[in-house]
Amino acid sequence: TSGQYESKAESDTSKPEFVARWMAEIDLAGAAEQEWRKEAEKAREIYRAEKSGAKQRFNIWFSSVQTECPALYNSTPTPDVRTRFTDNNEISRLASQAIERLLAYSVDAYSFDGTIKACVQDRQLTGRGAARVRYVPNAYQDKVYQEVVCEHVPWKHRRQGPCSRWEDMPWLAYEHFLDRSQLVGLNEKIGAIVELDVTLQESGRQSKPDIAPNVFKRARVWEIWDKSTRKVIWIAPSYKDAPILEDDDPLGLIGWYPEPEPLYAMRTSDTMVPICPYKIIKPLVDELEEITIRIQQLVKVCRWRGIRHPAMPSFELLSEAEDGELIAPVEGSEILGLIQNKSLADFMWLMPIEQLVKVLQQLYLQREQIKQTIFEVSGLADIMRGQTDPNETLGAQEIKANFGTMRLQDSQKDVARFCRDLFRLKAEIACNKFDSQNLLLMTGMQQPSRAEVMRAKQQLQMMQQQAQMAQAQPPPQIQQQPQPPRPPQLPAPSMLQ
Repeated sequence: TSGQYESKAESDTSKPEFVARWMAEIDLAGAAEQEWRKEAEKAREIYRAEKSGAKQRFNIWFSSVQTECPALYNSTPTPDVRTRFTDNNEISRLASQAIERLLAYSVDAYSFDGTIKACVQDRQLTGRGAARVRYVPNAYQDKVYQEVVCEHVPWKHRRQGPCSRWEDMPWLAYEHFLDRSQLVGLNEKIGAIVELDVTLQESGRQSKPDIAPNVFKRARVWEIWDKSTRKVIWIAPSYKDAPILEDDDPLGLIGWYPEPEPLYAMRTSDTMVPICPYKIIKPLVDELEEITIRIQQLVKVCRWRGIRHPAMPSFELLSEAEDGELIAPVEGSEILGLIQNKSLADFMWLMPIEQLVKVLQQLYLQREQIKQTIFEVSGLADIMRGQTDPNETLGAQEIKANFGTMRLQDSQKDVARFCRDLFRLKAEIACNKFDSQNLLLMTGMQQPSRAEVMRAKQQLQMMQQQAQMAQAQPPPQIQQQPQPPRPPQLPAPSMLQ
C-alpha cells in the first residue's frame, strides 16, 4: 500500500492530503486488528480482576500468565559477540570484544529486564509483545553522553502496515501523547499551534481551581517509520495541514525499523495480526467461572437452619452456644408435659443438607477436571506447576514434563531470538552514532577518533588507487642487445684432405 503513494508522498508532503492519507492508513490498520484488540482488552480486565463480579471468579487466567512468564524469561541474557568464522584476525577480535563490553554495560545501565518482562507478559496476555531501541544523546555542558536503550511498546499504542511477513512490513507507527513543550521541541513553528485534543485526567474527577487548564492536556501524535521513503514522519490528527516533522533516516539501520520482529504467542503464516491466547481457553474459563459461582452460592445456602415448636424457646440459643456448652431448657410444667413420650426431634425440623453436600462434592470434582483440561490446552503440565502424584512412576512424570516443555521450548527460543535482535540493533546504533570518548567510557578500550578513522580510510583509498593505476600501465618494453657475429665455420677434416 505504501508504494502506491511513494511519488506523491515525496512531492506533496506539505499538503493536507498527505496527512489525510496517513491517517486513513492508520485507521485501516486499527480496523484490521479491531477484534484482536477487543479480546486483548477483555483478557487484560480478567487478569487484573477489573470486571464486575470478578471477586467471585476463580482467576485461573492470572495463574496461567504468572506461571508462563517466568518460565519464558527468568534471567538477564549475557551478550556474546564473536566473529562468525574463527580466523586469526586481530582487528575483528578487538572489535567483537569492544561491542560485547558495550552491550554488557548497556544492559546494566537501565532496566533491561523490565523491558523484556513487559514484552513477555504482553505476549502471554494479549498475543503480541513489542519493544523498540532508542538512541538518546544527553548534552552536559560541552560534552555529550550517548546511550542506547530498549523501550517497551504498549500494544494499544502501536500500528503496523498490512503484510504477511515481517520482511514485507511497509511501515510502523507509534502513538504518543505530547505536551506543548514536547511539540515545540519537534517543530518550533507548528508545535506552538497544534491543538491539544486529549485529556489525561480520569473522568469523574475535578481538578483543583489553582491548576492551569492545560496541565492534563496532550496532543495525540503518530510517529510513522515509512520504509519506502526511509523517513520518520510525525503527524497529529488535530493538525491536518502538514506533518509536524519529517526526519530522513535518523539511525541509519540496515533493516530500517527501530524494533525487531515482535513476540507472537500464536500466529498463522498468512497474516501478522496476532491471536489472543485467552480466546482459545475462553469457553473453559467461562465454565470454570460458572461452576465457581455456583459453589459459592451453595456454600452460602448450606447452613444449620430449621423450624422449631413455639413451646420450645430454648432452641434459639443453640446458635449462640459455644463448643461444649449445654443450654438449660426453659422451666415450666407445660414443656415437661409436651415432651413426655416424645423426643426433641419431634419439636423441630432441620434443613436437610446431605443432598446439598453431595452436589458440592460433584461440583468440586468437575472444577478440578476443567482445570486439568485448561492446563492441557495451554501446555502447563502438572509437573511444571510443582504438583505431582506420589503414586506415579518416574517415567510417567518425565513423560508429562517432556510434553509440557515441548511447546515451552519453542516459546523460549522465540524470546531468546527477540533479545538477540535487540542486542544487534543496539550494537548497530552504537557503532553508527557513538564517538570514541563514549566508547572508551563504556568499554575501557581506547578507540580511534572519527577523524583518525577518516584519515585511515583516505590513505587506504589512495593506496588502492595507486595499486589500480600501477596495474593499468603497460609493462616497459625490454630492448634486445645486439648479438656478436658468429665465427666462420671451418670445413670438416675430410674435406681438407
